Amino acid sequence: WTRKGRYLPSGSMWEATLGGHLPNSPAITEKHLFVGSTDSKVYAIDKANGKVLWKQDVGGQVRSSIAASGSMLFVGSMDGGFYALDRDTGKILYTYATGGMIWSSPAIAENMIFTGSEEGRVYAFGTGGASVARVWPMFRHDPRHSGVSQFEASHLPRVRWSLDAGDWVHNSVSLADDGTAYFINFTGVLKAVAPDGKMKWQDASIGDTHASPTIASDGTVYVTGRTSGN
Repeated sequence: WTRKGRYLPSGSMWEATLGGHLPNSPAITEKHLFVGSTDSKVYAIDKANGKVLWKQDVGGQVRSSIAASGSMLFVGSMDGGFYALDRDTGKILYTYATGGMIWSSPAIAENMIFTGSEEGRVYAFGTGGASVARVWPMFRHDPRHSGVSQFEASHLPRVRWSLDAGDWVHNSVSLADDGTAYFINFTGVLKAVAPDGKMKWQDASIGDTHASPTIASDGTVYVTGRTSGN
């Protein structure tokens, strides 16, 4: 992606020029690309020829990456709205108004979607049953970093819980195999939250950071501090 809304795939014979700038990564499916823009729209693009299939206004700039799961796309907007869109048509299926701008890209566990807001809260949206036994742990969420979940959201999302994060949450929530959600607020406090929304522990020694936590296969949580240099 170029800064001014042009997509130039390596080895391809087309380019797509969209409105606004593209400050995020696309969600990539077998036939389509989905990306949000600073012109407040989400675009669906045909991978074969670069044709814009649809575009949908979501009320504010889209600075975080889109997540795709089953027939739905999940989008955070700078208007504070969390949106679920129909992947085929772009129709808005669900929206929830948080109290602040959303910079955080959605993270998906089975039947659960997590995002942070600049109001200082983390939200967990449920899309069906209560199981969170399997998760989608990588930041771009699969080995190809496509933004597409291996789990299929079966129902429209509803808020299951929200948690006071103590400060803005700009980075994305990271998920462990046991369903624990890890995130860092704007003042650098790392928090671990159980699947039911209860705080497990927190560590205030990290310092200011814009990075999301990384979780190793042995459960170790790695973070970087922007101001601490560690």
